[in-house]
Amino acid sequence: MDPTTQFLRTIGAIAMTRIALSANETPHVDPENYLLTKMAELDNNPMRAVNHILERYIELGNNIIFRNLYGRNGYAGYTREQLQRMGQIFLNRVGAPEFVSLLLNLPDAAGRNIGVAVQRLEERLVQYNMDSLRLFNDMITDYRNTVVIPAYNRIYLPGQEQAYAGQEQADAGQEQAYAGQEQADAGEEPGPCQVGQYNPPRAYVIGNPIAPRTHGDCRNCDGEDPIMIEPIQSIPVNELIVLPSGNCMRRTHVEGLAPDERGRRFDPISRELIGGKKRKFRKTRRKTKKSKKQKKTRKMRKSRKSRKAKKSKSKKYKTKKSKTKIWINC
Repeated sequence: MDPTTQFLRTIGAIAMTRIALSANETPHVDPENYLLTKMAELDNNPMRAVNHILERYIELGNNIIFRNLYGRNGYAGYTREQLQRMGQIFLNRVGAPEFVSLLLNLPDAAGRNIGVAVQRLEERLVQYNMDSLRLFNDMITDYRNTVVIPAYNRIYLPGQEQAYAGQEQADAGQEQAYAGQEQADAGEEPGPCQVGQYNPPRAYVIGNPIAPRTHGDCRNCDGEDPIMIEPIQSIPVNELIVLPSGNCMRRTHVEGLAPDERGRRFDPISRELIGGKKRKFRKTRRKTKKSKKQKKTRKMRKSRKSRKAKKSKSKKYKTKKSKTKIWINC
């Protein structure tokens, strides 16, 4: 077995590439062909190809998936319960359980120990104080430091290792320069989401969704609709609503959310109640406390009325009877 094949098999490079492609929503791309193509583009250097894929994976998780889910203000404004729920969604979205299962049993164990991986991620998420982004970055750093680099040192000669390491540092410096230039370019022309801060129109009321005034009222202003994955800024403001989590979505998409048995729909991010059918309550008369004197007076009035009614009835009966007798005598 040649050193390149041995190295890629030892670190589970094909499984790692498959996870990164799935997170990028391109699962139809063959991971082995993608990896070999990147190697050919990078002078058949396996270390550079693996690092290139890992860097793109980190960039996808940090700049796209995280910002689409949490919004431009990150963790600000969320409760601990919401951050825990959103952290689980983020880690599932970037394929963290599959990545951890790969680390549990190399070289190609992605998908085998998902239950154990999910449990470990939940425990570490609590240890990281719900900082899911740092957990994701540390996960990839651990893979690189404990799997990729030791395997590379074992298989390749020191001379080749130094040459590859020097080229890798040069590539990393060039990528940092590109990233710095992109940030500078982004700072020259701030978009609608970079002006001001998240400012909802009013406090959220259950069953009464908020209509944003501008796209800047949405946490996911520079993100996407959580259901149809379409850019928020491409949707007209009058067709949006602000969810309890502060994220926006198209108003018509709320009807597409699956209701529970009581017809209620919940925020897909924070699982808070959006609205539902209003329950009808029967109007009841308010009972007031009455004194004994009032009750006695009322009782006496009723008894007087009943006596009067009996008396008048008996008079009518006697009158009719006397008239009947007179008619017979005649």
